[in-house]
Amino acid sequence: MSVKTALVYAPPKGGKEPVLIHSSQELKDCSFVQLTEQQYDKALEFVSLWQQTLVSRYNRWHQMPELPDAYILVVLQNALAESVQHAMLQHALQQAAQLSVSKVLLCHEQHQTLVLPSSAQQLIAGSDTIQLSLCSENWHHAALLAKAKAVVCADSWLGFEALLWHKQVYSFLPSFFSALTQRCYLQQNTSVSSPDRLPQLEQWVWQLFFQSAERINFEVKLPQADQNIHSALIWLQLQRHTRQRFTETIYAIGFNHHWRHILKNFLQGSKLQFVKAPQQVPPYSQAVIWGRRDINKTLDPTVNLLRLEDGFLRSVGLGIQFSQPLSWVADTQGLYFDSTGPSDLETLLNEHPLGIELQQRAELLIQQLVNQGISKYNTGKRQWQKPATAKKIILVAGQVESDASIAYGAPAVKTNLGLLQAVRETNPDAYLIYKPHPDVVAGARASGANEQLSVRYCDLVLTDVNITSVIANVDEVHVLTSLSGFEALMRGKTVHCYGLPFYAGWGLTTDHCVCIRRTRKLLLSQLVAATLLLYPLYISRYSGYYCTAEQTLAQLAEWRAEGVSWRQKTGVLLRAMINRIVGAK
Repeated sequence: MSVKTALVYAPPKGGKEPVLIHSSQELKDCSFVQLTEQQYDKALEFVSLWQQTLVSRYNRWHQMPELPDAYILVVLQNALAESVQHAMLQHALQQAAQLSVSKVLLCHEQHQTLVLPSSAQQLIAGSDTIQLSLCSENWHHAALLAKAKAVVCADSWLGFEALLWHKQVYSFLPSFFSALTQRCYLQQNTSVSSPDRLPQLEQWVWQLFFQSAERINFEVKLPQADQNIHSALIWLQLQRHTRQRFTETIYAIGFNHHWRHILKNFLQGSKLQFVKAPQQVPPYSQAVIWGRRDINKTLDPTVNLLRLEDGFLRSVGLGIQFSQPLSWVADTQGLYFDSTGPSDLETLLNEHPLGIELQQRAELLIQQLVNQGISKYNTGKRQWQKPATAKKIILVAGQVESDASIAYGAPAVKTNLGLLQAVRETNPDAYLIYKPHPDVVAGARASGANEQLSVRYCDLVLTDVNITSVIANVDEVHVLTSLSGFEALMRGKTVHCYGLPFYAGWGLTTDHCVCIRRTRKLLLSQLVAATLLLYPLYISRYSGYYCTAEQTLAQLAEWRAEGVSWRQKTGVLLRAMINRIVGAK
């Protein structure tokens, strides 16, 4: 008998599924040795992690939204004879009666349309208290197995997965795991190996997933990439968990052709339907749109709308110059820069426990960000040195005044010049540094109203300088809603907010405006955990799959070390041509 098993996941651009973990073993020639204590512990650890990560052989389907309180799970297969299916169903009903279960749930290993045996109708009619329920959708197997009271199958691989969940399994055909199940063979002369020669569950786990497995790690270019089986389970969990945020079909409103392939990566696992107008989105569906554009009057109120925006560890180079993004956010309520209403990030910061493990992970991420000098865009070639002055040094971060972050996040001061004037008025003796936004410096976006007068209110204007080197050498950072304030908090600086950025109002900044929705006091590690670990979507520059904030940070550092590519140069030229034709906005 030959066993081949794999944990697989659908690639972001379709095509054949890649194998993440593959085992191929001729079992009749296997010699299962007694496991050492260390091997036994590793096998137990694997089973525990399998359950924690809720993975299965196939991981691309969503979790069933509502499961019965108690049920027997019957796994049907296309090749089964009706007599076998009848026996399985009859046995499941008998077990259900013994366990006082009211449901027998039928699922299909291959996720094709189930055809209920004709004999099932007689079984249903003959039972007053126990019902047969059909899984007609492609639901994820792990949750079905996890909550089942018992599992009935023929020789399905899902029977072995049920054993990994420590379920009572009834098998109706011989399989490699038969000795671990309650065998209910219809043919008594079926040849099966002697039970005393067959291994226990922990030996099977060791053989299949440690001894004979071939593993592929899609992030092998990362220096910290781990090729062990446990990292593979964590990787699969990340892919599955992230895809659960989106429905199988999503309507994408108003995306031009340049951004469509990137959108497909960030929403991998979902089928995208591109439409020009909100009116084309059908009721009770999910749709995505870029930014804060107001379409509520033209969109059906039953549509679940996701708003997309750049993340906080985005790229090396500017988005306006078409630099490839590694991070976006998808928000179901609003957007993080819109202080006029709640956002998913604000809800996380207000309500999520943000416990010790997340805080510790965030603290390590902060340390890595600071040590490597990583920011949102990672632009600016020169490092800045602190001037020889005894005055308090303040950085005033400029923004693109036409951005929605100003319109929806700055209720009082709304211009760069107004911000400079306010800072100078309250700090007449300070050494003020003004740093215009990189998009403005690059000529990709228009400068603010009377921004040329900034030299009257500051001591120094910095342009082509890395923002992290400036933050490191100042005493305070003053912003409207700029992300520079968040980056300054992570570097231990005092931050004054004249608007309402997402990081204001939590007791970490000096706030010149108030948001009454933000009532919680947070630690910096909690702010960073929600903002960088939980909220964004990250896409690997190497594999195209979902990845973590830590992996994205490592990729940004490597990307920056590579220097400017021809694609980035092309993006700069293309943006210059577009602005010459239509003007900078």
